[in-house]
Amino acid sequence: MRASSTFVYRFLLIFWSLALYYPTVGQKNQGKKTQSTKPFIVVIDPGHGGKDPGRERGSKKMKHEKHLNLAVSKKLGAYLKKHLPNTKVYYTRTKDTYPTYEERVALAAETNADVFLSIHCNSVENTKVRGTELHIHSFDLPASRLLAKLISKEFRTRAGRKSRGIFDAVKRQRNLFVLQHAKVPSVLVECGYMTNPKEEEYLNSDYGQSIIASAIFRALRTYKNSNPPKENRDRVYRVQLMATQKPISPQSKRFDKLPKEVKRLPNKSSKKYKYRYVTGWEYTLKEARQLLTQVQDLGFKDAFLISTKDSE
Repeated sequence: MRASSTFVYRFLLIFWSLALYYPTVGQKNQGKKTQSTKPFIVVIDPGHGGKDPGRERGSKKMKHEKHLNLAVSKKLGAYLKKHLPNTKVYYTRTKDTYPTYEERVALAAETNADVFLSIHCNSVENTKVRGTELHIHSFDLPASRLLAKLISKEFRTRAGRKSRGIFDAVKRQRNLFVLQHAKVPSVLVECGYMTNPKEEEYLNSDYGQSIIASAIFRALRTYKNSNPPKENRDRVYRVQLMATQKPISPQSKRFDKLPKEVKRLPNKSSKKYKYRYVTGWEYTLKEARQLLTQVQDLGFKDAFLISTKDSE
């Protein structure tokens, strides 16, 4: 009896040991599914380029903004490819060329990107101003807001950079095309002020570019692993201001006080009033209603909301 019991005990011990080290068929298949998951796709947009230098260099020893944007973008892409598994990186440009705004955002749609990042350097008349800035289209877009916060945190903490905050279209009083029309979570990064002599030197140095790129990389790594919220950009809300029989310039003085750019569009619903004038490009009904109230308070009492698909 004792010999038999010992044999059974040893047999079970060996069996469970093997079970721990060798996965079952189901576990093997599960592993294969994990390996075949959709890659994390990042579109990096080095701002300006080609005929558009962006902010011009302060001296012959320095580089124009378009070159600095490209240098930081390439370093960021290299970090992502090397240190973030299952990630694909696409660039809107890799040389000194000028893709149109439409081409830049189209790449994000074509690649089914998870994130669109536009890299820039800043400038202002006051040469003492320094620091980074993050721009998104709206604070009501949760994924864009989250990514901007993560980048801002990395700039402040690990990179030791002064962060001047996060701005949306309302806060900066204007839309930025690539943020407004990108159909994916998007952030425009202002890496520093070229008009500040010390910061311009930093932005031109290999060390400074590496620190900035690594900070953005760490933020993207955290973002990817945080199960970020979804953003619905399929539908757009705008405010229609008026309609006219004859065309009026969107730059007319009557629109000067409006917080956002005015667009003139054909009015297909009326043969008499052939032109309509709209403002805003909002992805949430909440922001659209806020804009409508603002517009009506500025004298456009008959203004109303319209809703279209993002591609229209």
